Amino acid sequence: MLVHFETFSIPAQQSGRKLAYAAAKSLCGTRPFVAEKYTSEQMRLRASALASAVDLVHVDMLPLMTLIENPATRVPVVLNAHNVEHALLRQRAAIEPHWPQRLFLRSQVAKLQAYERAACRRASHILACSQDDADTLAALAPETPISVVPNGVDVERNRPATNGIRDHPPRLVFVGQMGWFPNRDGAEWFLGEVFPRILAVRPDAEFVLVGKSNGLRVPAALRAHVRLAGFVADLDSVLHDADVYVVPLRTGSGTRLKVLEAMAFGKAIVTTHIGAQGIELEP
Repeated sequence: MLVHFETFSIPAQQSGRKLAYAAAKSLCGTRPFVAEKYTSEQMRLRASALASAVDLVHVDMLPLMTLIENPATRVPVVLNAHNVEHALLRQRAAIEPHWPQRLFLRSQVAKLQAYERAACRRASHILACSQDDADTLAALAPETPISVVPNGVDVERNRPATNGIRDHPPRLVFVGQMGWFPNRDGAEWFLGEVFPRILAVRPDAEFVLVGKSNGLRVPAALRAHVRLAGFVADLDSVLHDADVYVVPLRTGSGTRLKVLEAMAFGKAIVTTHIGAQGIELEP
């Protein structure tokens, strides 16, 4: 039962100047940008005050471990590790096409790894969503207990279509908002390198992208074959109408809920080894 709920604004998300300051501070200091970005003195003080009145703190995002850095706050902490963040950042730095951003990202990898190591050692228990992630995190903090809690989907609600007849050209679907770099990078890579080859064989094919498309670059030659659906009220019908569920990720950690969802809907899945990472799939 939820007893109390509070929200706090993150200064670096409210001001471009403060975001730039967080980036500059991460370049000159030892803490990574993500930790500086989510720093909130108001939230830190409130978390410290609440910590003395609770039996356990659940931290659902690595940068928020900054809130319980105070050595006097020794309340047990469970860290929910959705990803191995430094590994994810290293992958992104390797494929970043713009050299200023690439240099910045590379400068952050070692700092983020050190921060992640300290956070895992501070935690009383870690939750990982795959054995691969658990093994990597265990190398950072051998003394901290880790439990693997796999992601899942509701297979009672998400079911294959009962009517398998489709009266439209071949349709491929990708679900994911483009504000998350792995999604945008994967979608743009797919549109640039893969989809043209599909169209060469099936000129009537259509690629449907569900989710916020802000920032996505669609090549002009492909726009007639790409539908940016945005938010859809009925995702089930979109997935049922698709012939193939595409997960073209080149970076990632943890496990992809979109792959589990596609499996529940009984879709044919085309993905990369990163997209299938952490899930015991059989070809």
